[in-house]
Amino acid sequence: MAFFNMRYDRPGPGVSKDEKKPPAPILFFQIYFRKFWYLVRLNLLYVASCILFYVPVLFAFFGRELGSWYFYVSVFPVLLTGPFTAGFVYELRDFARERPSFIWGDFISVARKNWKQSMAAAAIGVIGFDLFFYLFQVCSALTGTQSLFYIPLTMLCVFGLFFLFMQYYVFLVIVTFEMKLKDIYRNSLIFAFIGIGRNVFVTVVSSLLLLVTVLLYVPLAFLFPFITVGTIGFLIVFSVWPLVKKHMIDPYAGQPPEQDKGDALFTDRGEEL
Repeated sequence: MAFFNMRYDRPGPGVSKDEKKPPAPILFFQIYFRKFWYLVRLNLLYVASCILFYVPVLFAFFGRELGSWYFYVSVFPVLLTGPFTAGFVYELRDFARERPSFIWGDFISVARKNWKQSMAAAAIGVIGFDLFFYLFQVCSALTGTQSLFYIPLTMLCVFGLFFLFMQYYVFLVIVTFEMKLKDIYRNSLIFAFIGIGRNVFVTVVSSLLLLVTVLLYVPLAFLFPFITVGTIGFLIVFSVWPLVKKHMIDPYAGQPPEQDKGDALFTDRGEEL
């Protein structure tokens, strides 16, 4: 397990607390290239943990079963990947924060600690997207008979887009705070709106990366289990983490513990954020 147990907190020249950070795009690439091989290891660990649960989906996709009842049923095993997604997002969050981490140890520990909420979140995601694609098919078919159905189709697409935006925050909030599931989704919905600019940005860039590496240039598909998933995940977490920190951590950072317990809407995981 040495491949996954290596830490990236080796002694270095250090960074002054007062040193000004570079702009976000520059900082992203600095961290990305500095932690590239750790990101590869994390990518491999996450894909290896989840691949069996995606086998039915792959059979449905390559069997051209999209839109059939089999396709909708085949995605339900994906909910079992929830704990692994929690561990994956936790590691990516530490990458974005430039904090030390054990790839294997922290991944497994966080997956075990958050398995209930993360499986529930995965189930909500699977059911939500299943329902969206089913209703999208129905509304699209009905637009051929009456143009009036373009209105519910447009509303459905808007709801689906914001539901996607919420997914960028759900697991990040799960691994960072002690909150009830309904509060996790309430906060994720708020972030879906107030972070709409960055949400649209990461959606467009992530879609382009998938389009290029999976569809337009098939030979690049071999990168998927090595770096594609980690790159997209890191892009999302790096982009949305500052918003979560600004609204859910910074307002309470200077308060004494007694006041935090009475006023804060959350309890952190017991680490220095």
